[in-house]
Parts: sequence; structure tokens; C-alpha cells
Amino acid sequence: MPGLALGLFIAKPHLSGSTPAIDGALLTEANEFLMTEDNSNLLFDADVFSNINSISLDGVDDYIDCGGNTDFSFTDGVGNDDPFSVSTWVKLDSTFKQRIIAKGNVEWILTTDSSDKLFFSLYGGGSTSTRIGLVSDSVVLTVGTWHHIVATYDGSNADSGLTMYVDGSVVTASTSSAGSYTGMSSDQGALRIGQWELNSQVMDGLIDETSVFDSELSSSQVTTIYNSGVPNDITSLSPLGFWRMGDNNGATGTTITDQGSGGNDGTLTNGPTFSTTVPS
Repeated sequence: MPGLALGLFIAKPHLSGSTPAIDGALLTEANEFLMTEDNSNLLFDADVFSNINSISLDGVDDYIDCGGNTDFSFTDGVGNDDPFSVSTWVKLDSTFKQRIIAKGNVEWILTTDSSDKLFFSLYGGGSTSTRIGLVSDSVVLTVGTWHHIVATYDGSNADSGLTMYVDGSVVTASTSSAGSYTGMSSDQGALRIGQWELNSQVMDGLIDETSVFDSELSSSQVTTIYNSGVPNDITSLSPLGFWRMGDNNGATGTTITDQGSGGNDGTLTNGPTFSTTVPS
């Protein structure tokens, strides 16, 4: 009678899902294939998470356009904001005014400023002169190094409700507010990864595993996403938008499929390219 069953694994693309799969044929300890009743090999198929691609933005005019969907306007436009969070991995070629991800002309933005510091801001009244924001107290991103960045907002209409994280740790930051903020502007334009629609300023470097949540991520959830510097599967955290930068599109074409619940696919605009350099 056959003894212990062992697994012989063969990795191949999974045609029906967004991640690769592992096919396996079960073997006995006598190196015999276990067979089904019709004498075919007993196989199994198990989804696994794999991150092998990122997107390269040239710092001139490249960006990813995720459309003007109101899914990413976290307010009713009349003073009632909702919580949200943004998560992304970047490897920058510069830290000067890097427009990482932004919604519309004047809704919200995660960027670096003219002093190379990380900046997260929400705008009200349809103007950049009315805002709540946080700016890091020091330069926290290093050129040529992968960093995981998270920005969260609790929906309180106050700068005290903003938090930024880099590589799993809270960023020491100061408020950067102006005017009389009474809630975000609404539906001011497209969500763009790597560009601010207001002035067409862009990002120079690699970007990967970018997501938007319609909730304020907790510090423990940020730790889970960071995963000691190695991206992992975040679907259990229910992202509203989740762009894997080629891993579920075969690193071809100009569409970055949204793996979140919103279904807001991104379009590679002005020639971004796929890269196999990823956080690890």
C-alpha cells in the first residue's frame, strides 16, 4: 500500500485569477504518481502571492490615470469628510517635489515638497490656500532606496487626524495648515498616480503596489502591509483601489487593473514602462 504522499510543484500562470498559481502532482514515497479513478494524475491548484513588476515613471510627463471617479473623493463637499488611507511603495530618483499620488486639482495629495520632505495635504474651498496638512520634520526618503509610505486621515476635518508612516513607523511631522478648512473639495478631477493634475508636476522613479482605502488604517495594519519591507497580499484589508503595477496584467499593455473593490483601472499615460525591480 502506498505510504506518505509527497508534492511535486510546478509554478505556472493562473489563467483565472490575478496571481500566479502552483500546480502539483502528488507522489507516494515510492515515487509513484497518485492517480484519480480515471487514471489521470491527481493535481491541485493553489493561488500564491507574487510581486515581480513595478512601474517606471520618467520624471518628465509619465503618470497613471485612474479616472475622475468620485470613489476617491472622501467628502460630501459641504463639510463632512470621511476617513481614508493611501499606501504605496516608491524608489525615487529625486526627492524634490515628487508627486506620488493625488486626487484632482485640489482635493488631496501625497508628495514631497521643495525641501524634499514628505507632505500629505487635504484642500478645501477649491483652493490650495485652504488646507490641512502634515510635513515631515526631516527628509525621510532616500534616493535609490525602496520605501513604503502610508498616509491616513480619520475624517475629523482637523490636521490632528492626519498621520504619515514610512517603512512601518510613524513619521515625526508638523502641521502645515492654511485658511479656514471646513472640509475637502469634492470631485475636482482624476486620481493620478505619479502626477498632480493641478500643475502637471510628476514623479521620477519606480512605484509599486499602490492602494487606497475608504478607512483609516491602524498602525498594526500598516505594519502588516509593510511586512518587514516585502509587499504581501493585502486583499484581506479590503482596499477600495489596489494597483499591482503589472503583476496581474502580464506586464503588457497600458491598463493597470484595479484589484480593489472600486474597479477603477489605471491607464499608463505618456509612456510609463514596466520594470522587474521591486521591493524585497
